[in-house]
Amino acid sequence: MSILTGYVLPFVILTLVLLALYKRHRSGNRPPLPPGPASDPVIGHLLKIPRTKQAEAFTEMGKAYGDVVYLSALGKRILILNSHHAAVDLLDKRGLIYSDRAYFPVYDLLGLLEGLPLSPYNDEFQKHRKITQQPLSRKGIEVFRGIMINHTETLLKALLDKPEDFQFHLTQYVSANIVEATYGHKVEDQNDSFVKMSIRVNEILEGAGVPGTSLVDVFPFLRHLPSWFPGAWYVRYGKLHKPFVNHMFRAGLEEVQSKMAEGTAQPSFLSEHLRNFTQDGRNTAENLRALEVNAGFLFGAGFDTTYSSLMNFFLALLNNPQAVKRAQAEIDEVIGPDRLPTFDDKDSLPAVEALLYEGLRWHQSVPLGLPHFIRTDDIYNGFLIPKDTMVLANMRAMTMDEKTYSNPHVFNPDRYLPAPIGNSEPFPDFTFGFGRRICPGRFFAHQSMWIAIASILATFDVLPVKDDFGKDIVPPEEYTDSVTSHAVPYKCRFVPRSEKARILVEKL
Repeated sequence: MSILTGYVLPFVILTLVLLALYKRHRSGNRPPLPPGPASDPVIGHLLKIPRTKQAEAFTEMGKAYGDVVYLSALGKRILILNSHHAAVDLLDKRGLIYSDRAYFPVYDLLGLLEGLPLSPYNDEFQKHRKITQQPLSRKGIEVFRGIMINHTETLLKALLDKPEDFQFHLTQYVSANIVEATYGHKVEDQNDSFVKMSIRVNEILEGAGVPGTSLVDVFPFLRHLPSWFPGAWYVRYGKLHKPFVNHMFRAGLEEVQSKMAEGTAQPSFLSEHLRNFTQDGRNTAENLRALEVNAGFLFGAGFDTTYSSLMNFFLALLNNPQAVKRAQAEIDEVIGPDRLPTFDDKDSLPAVEALLYEGLRWHQSVPLGLPHFIRTDDIYNGFLIPKDTMVLANMRAMTMDEKTYSNPHVFNPDRYLPAPIGNSEPFPDFTFGFGRRICPGRFFAHQSMWIAIASILATFDVLPVKDDFGKDIVPPEEYTDSVTSHAVPYKCRFVPRSEKARILVEKL
């Protein structure tokens, strides 16, 4: 005992003191973390991270703490980017280290971690990106313009015949465009299996909740709990819906393969890739799986975000009826009453383009984007961004930034037009994402929304429904709160602008 006391114990004490001094010295040399609200012991910011309306809450945090806000909850690190400048600096310019994805157990249980949107940043990601990049490029999507025009005409006819069913007509329009471009499958009516699948996918994604807000996101090992365990709703949810997700991935590929064997396949994203794979000897099970999964994501996620954007757009018009006047006057001057707009008219209709972008700015279909993830320490503006931090681009804060958009809480499409009408404010292209994780279908989505909006404004006035006393019932701007933010279902009227407009649509 005397030997221990005389030699070992002082050595242990000295070692502990030296370790403490080293730790203090090391932490003293490390840059500070980005600013954020005060945290609580052990749980960190857990109680300060809302489960609903997160984009709005993070925007308010940005007003107090700046463009870059740091949070932590039970060991999980979160970085909120509240300015376009910060998002470009990190997600674009430093995309090599900011392009990973966080792991979300609920999506894993649903079988949604394969494919471009949610896969880690690795060789598989590069393969998925190569599959989707060329056919969905700005130039590549031009081959799908005829499809969009055909379905736009179908949409106009449906709005004339049954305007009260406009929500379903938009559903069918968006899904028909994506299904034909992806699979070469022509949607004929509301009972089409692909239309039903697109609606079901939308419901599944909405029911899964916002990534990162579930207890299993904090403690991933909980995904191994039995489905009967109290609180393990995510396990039951995955078991219930994963079979359908797998069916969605397989169904399109099997239909295209069958039609190619019969010689009846139409040109599409999938059929062209299958032909190339066969010619190049890449027709392996692994490549076919990558192809069917990415096609499924183009179909499912593409429908969800585009449909959401259109529903949000028309809700904004109902609440801001004066904003549409310049666009309709421009259409009348450039197009006239005897035909519909075409893509050749796009450059001649800047007010229509401005109106579309203002709709995207006003309310984003994915307000926080899909989370990026950094797996190495980084320094930004003197602050340490620790490795294993989830990074969220807060689109809501960026679109409401007074440094970029004058009176951002006012719906004003003229803001994008040159003086003296507007301020030449920048289009919010960033709502489609950043860096190497930018939405691959952004050009397709934009073109399909543009032709639909231009054609509807050329032929219809979008008006509120009336109550029993003839007074307008303007629907409130209310939105669902999930990964994709949809307008809460509302009613409106699509009224032909003139008798000529009615006849033009009837002849389609």
